[in-house]
Amino acid sequence: MGVQRILFYCGSLIPVECAATNYYVNLARIHREAGFEVLLLSEVAPPPDCGPDGVFHFRGFPCVALGRPSYRRKLLSFTNYLRFNSPVLDWLQARPHQEEWAGFVACSGMSTITALAQQWARQRGIPCLTVSTEHHLPSHYLKKFNVAAWLDHEAHIRRVNHQADGVAVLSNYSQEFYRSRGVNVMQIRPMIDTRAEMWQPVERGRRENLHLLFMGSPRRDRQDLILEGVRLARERGVPVLLQYAGIGREPFTQLLGHRRSLLDSLGQAIRFDPWIPWEQVPELLGSTDFCILFREDLRDMRYGFPSKTVEIMAKGTPVICNQSSDLFTFVQDGVNGFQVGALDAALLAKALERAHALNDAAYMNMRRAARATAEAEFDLRHYVPLIQRFYKVAGNGGARKE
Repeated sequence: MGVQRILFYCGSLIPVECAATNYYVNLARIHREAGFEVLLLSEVAPPPDCGPDGVFHFRGFPCVALGRPSYRRKLLSFTNYLRFNSPVLDWLQARPHQEEWAGFVACSGMSTITALAQQWARQRGIPCLTVSTEHHLPSHYLKKFNVAAWLDHEAHIRRVNHQADGVAVLSNYSQEFYRSRGVNVMQIRPMIDTRAEMWQPVERGRRENLHLLFMGSPRRDRQDLILEGVRLARERGVPVLLQYAGIGREPFTQLLGHRRSLLDSLGQAIRFDPWIPWEQVPELLGSTDFCILFREDLRDMRYGFPSKTVEIMAKGTPVICNQSSDLFTFVQDGVNGFQVGALDAALLAKALERAHALNDAAYMNMRRAARATAEAEFDLRHYVPLIQRFYKVAGNGGARKE
């Protein structure tokens, strides 16, 4: 038997650089490490470097540019629920029946498009794995007046994913969600190649000032409490400098609303870098003293796992966080970061005081411990046996839930 091939449907995310894309590409790398060839499918217009067969290369993988969905599909959202007008379904239906595929991975896309792709795979006896990384609260969609997107999301979570041979999830909470419903589920957290040169740790002592970094979606975290914690720590003599990467001052100020005076009161202690090229992210993560996560432990947070934690620790940078998702499973207080016992600005300020009080030796040990956690828990190679076992069982018809 030759090399087995896997199809990865990524919606329209590739070649966009984002956390979801990073996860999909690393999941594809796990498959490659497990001995499979991977072909990515993305509903995007062909880029300039695209070949005549519609294939371009993205981070070491061939990717088929399927073309963008028609304007009609964008205008009338309910046409997503019909069999026609889907580039990925057109491409799949055009495949000769005798083409051999070892698996189909649905990473993104409308619920009914995913269901029909699963049906295509099932008719050909191809194991299907779906990826479920988020379960937003209704308010996430309703405040945008996007009821159709909410209904589609719920259909994914409560129906479509249950029809696959397996579901890949990020956290203990989401694993239990599917397991309690009799779904074949595997936990594959955000992962990283700790052997890659770009993710090698930075060995250094601490600075005189305490340099904090926040990177990611600012809406997920309590920015008002973070700023209040920084203000309290500075009042107690801790020279905190907080850098926001990936957001500008103006949109951040709008996000704060009536608490914007907090930002003004901190002056030069807060710095904004609106745009950081993806290739510069590892260097930035390694150059900071601590990264911070401070968010409410809501259902949508527990369902997922903050992917930046993986990259932060890979660079040997400690984390300061409260309990959200499974963070306290990996962030050990005083070992590879600091735990904040509650979502409270005063407690955050105390954690910043503890961080500033570390001497060089203690801080360097903390950086080494953060890196050791990334190697032990988040390296993508840990999941290779899990993927191999899934296709071995699913290929024999042992995983499918009819």
